[in-house]
Amino acid sequence: MSSSLTTWATLRRASGLRKLLQKSRVPCGSLTLRHYTPRRAVLYVPGSDERKITKAFGLDADCMVLDCEDGVAANKKVRDQVERALGERQHRLELIVCIETALGLLNCHQLLQHASSMTHGRLQMAGLLFGSDDFTASIGARRTPEATEVLMARQQLVVLAKAYGLQAVDMVTIDLKNEELLRRQCAEGAAMGFTGKQVIHPSQIAPTQEAFAPTPAQLDRARRLVEEFHQHQRQGKGAFVFEGSMIDMPSVRQALNIVEADQAIYGKPS
Repeated sequence: MSSSLTTWATLRRASGLRKLLQKSRVPCGSLTLRHYTPRRAVLYVPGSDERKITKAFGLDADCMVLDCEDGVAANKKVRDQVERALGERQHRLELIVCIETALGLLNCHQLLQHASSMTHGRLQMAGLLFGSDDFTASIGARRTPEATEVLMARQQLVVLAKAYGLQAVDMVTIDLKNEELLRRQCAEGAAMGFTGKQVIHPSQIAPTQEAFAPTPAQLDRARRLVEEFHQHQRQGKGAFVFEGSMIDMPSVRQALNIVEADQAIYGKPS
């Protein structure tokens, strides 16, 4: 079987498995693919700088934020520039909530409950975003390269986001010249369950989007695990050993997350 057909078959089986899990009320992963828009790199562009806005539209970032707050001088008005940049585009509005204070984090669960009951039609809840520097200031902490001062807050934000089926966007790496730190924080965020990361310079886009996508090795293993699971299901078997590891439903759900993340980022195979 060709590679594309193998991929298609795996996705069909993965889709069928997920529907079965949902009917059984088994929690089956972190992605909702019906309206999933990848936001691996969320690039901030000053809303007052038309040159940077024009340039940003040519960059390969999953998501661009026309910044009307921190990246703009207080005496600059940017509404007209933002309107011109967006033109006559028609978009379904997706709400991404920024958590940037201690009180905001404490109230986030209640906020999400209220917001999820209010959003419908053209306005949909899409994600949570962690404003790390504002949050650090709000609790009187000091930023460190290890970011241990915001570890608990980041973990809590991921849990809240995934509990409501939302994306979780990680903090900014402000040291622009330290690619090693960027890659380390990207890998850490991806391992924690974040679906993307805020970036403030074009040089941060590629490493970030690479880190928040499955590697070929991860994808290959996930596909083979899902296929192996289906073979054991047809034989009436439950847990099984795969490449030396005991596999049960949590492991299958993790593999499904990887397969579906790749599908969401790169689209369905032809």
